[in-house]
Amino acid sequence: MTTAPESRIRRYVRRAAIALCGLLAVSPVSAVEPPVEMVGRVVVPVPREVFGALDQLGPVNWGGEVRRLEYGELNDRYGAALLFGVVIAEGFIAVQARDAEATRRLGPLVLEISELLGVREAVASHAAAIIDAAEQSHWDEVRRELDRTQGTVRETMEKMRDEHLAQFVSMGGWFRGTEAAAGAILADFSGEKAELLHQPGLVAHFRAVIESLEGATAGRPVMASVRESLPGLEGMMERPALTRDDIQSIHALCADLVRTILNGTPEPGAGEEATP
Repeated sequence: MTTAPESRIRRYVRRAAIALCGLLAVSPVSAVEPPVEMVGRVVVPVPREVFGALDQLGPVNWGGEVRRLEYGELNDRYGAALLFGVVIAEGFIAVQARDAEATRRLGPLVLEISELLGVREAVASHAAAIIDAAEQSHWDEVRRELDRTQGTVRETMEKMRDEHLAQFVSMGGWFRGTEAAAGAILADFSGEKAELLHQPGLVAHFRAVIESLEGATAGRPVMASVRESLPGLEGMMERPALTRDDIQSIHALCADLVRTILNGTPEPGAGEEATP
C-alpha cells in the first residue's frame, strides 16, 4: 500500500507533469497551479516548478548542474531571445544550488542580452536586485526577481508587438531547464522522476513556433539546429514510460541545443560552454 507521504509526492509529480506537457486553451480558471506562464495557447512551466518537483522526490546535487555561460556573437534578436531564456534558466539552477557567485555572474549577462532585445531599461532594476539578493543569500528574493525579469521581458515585448519573439525566450529557458532536470534525474534515476520529462505536447508547440519563421532568420544555423532536433525530442517524450536511456538521450539533445544557442552563428573558436 502507498504511504501518505508517497501519495502526496505522486500527486505533486502528476500535477507538475500536467503543467509540463499540457496543451491548454486559455480560460478564466486553469487547473494548473502556478508558477507557469502562457505562451500562445500553451502552458510552459517556469524552471522552479520543475526543479521543485524534483526536490520533492529526494535531494538533488544542483551544484553539479551549474554552468559558467559564455557565448559567441549574436547576429539577430531571435538568437538573443533563445539565449536570454537560457540565462534565466541558469539563474534558477544557480539558486537551487545556492551558488552566490554563479548567480552574480548572470546579472551582467541579463543586461547585455536585454539591450540587444530592446528591453534593457525594463529589466535593469531586476538585474541589480538579483545581484544584491544573491550577495545576501536571500534566495527566495532571487527567485522572485528571476520570475519578475522573465515576466517583464514578456510584457515589454508584447507592448512592442514582439509576442512571437517572446516565445523564443520561453523556448531557450525550456532547453536549459530540461537539460539540467535530465541531468539531475540521471544522477538518481527513478520512473517517477522521469515522468516529469514526458512533455510531447510542449515540444510540438515549439516545433510550430520554429516552423513559423521566415526569411533569413529561418535559415540561420541556430534555428536550423533547433528545427532538426525537435522531432526526435518529441518522439522520445511521446513514450509512455521513459527509461534511463531515454533521459540520457533527452539530456544530450538539450545540451547540444544549449551549446548551439551559446555559440550563436558557429565560427571557429566562437564561444563554448565552460565546465562547472
